[in-house]
Amino acid sequence: MSIPADAVTRMVLTNDGSTTQLLSALLGVPLRVRVLDQRGLPSSQVRPRAAVKALVAGEGDEPLVVRKSQLVRPDGRAISVNTVIMTSSHLVARSIVDGGGTPLGQVLQGAVEQRRVITETGCRMSEWGGVGRPSVYRSYLVFAGGRPFLHVEEQFHPAIVTPIRDLPLLEEDPRQWPAKKRPAHPRRGPAMQTYISDTLVSLPQPAASSRKPAE
Repeated sequence: MSIPADAVTRMVLTNDGSTTQLLSALLGVPLRVRVLDQRGLPSSQVRPRAAVKALVAGEGDEPLVVRKSQLVRPDGRAISVNTVIMTSSHLVARSIVDGGGTPLGQVLQGAVEQRRVITETGCRMSEWGGVGRPSVYRSYLVFAGGRPFLHVEEQFHPAIVTPIRDLPLLEEDPRQWPAKKRPAHPRRGPAMQTYISDTLVSLPQPAASSRKPAE
């Protein structure tokens, strides 16, 4: 089944459920978490500050847990890089810490009545395989009992979640959004491909120009 790349992007960005389950369904493979780093930090040392202000009431320097991880395919290829900031006092946060490689959505499922509120979506330059590429990201808060206890930022591999023109590229990046999107693959051939599933999804390919160069 062919899925337009921009439709996949909008589906992921507006999803208010488990990102892991959605991406697993799109890819047709199970996904797992690779934890890169997990540590407790005083809230004064945690960024972004907007996330800290949402999680910590008042001006106290409360302890937070910060986890950096990747969501990976069975072959180990990363499809997203994630940063989770959580209040260490919440019981579900402890379950996430103890869960190790269990995807966040699976830990939350059935553990607590909760809702997710998307706080930001956009595009920023990020390195994938040593190459800087515009990458879609989103952040959201997870609420339980009327209070946020998790802040999650997810940054997606551009071959999975394709940047679209109406997503702002962060201002601190000096490079401007290109006037025309260049394909990541050569124009020749039957179709450009992306690994939305094990059976590759075909995306529309622009036709090669037949005009001869001016003499």
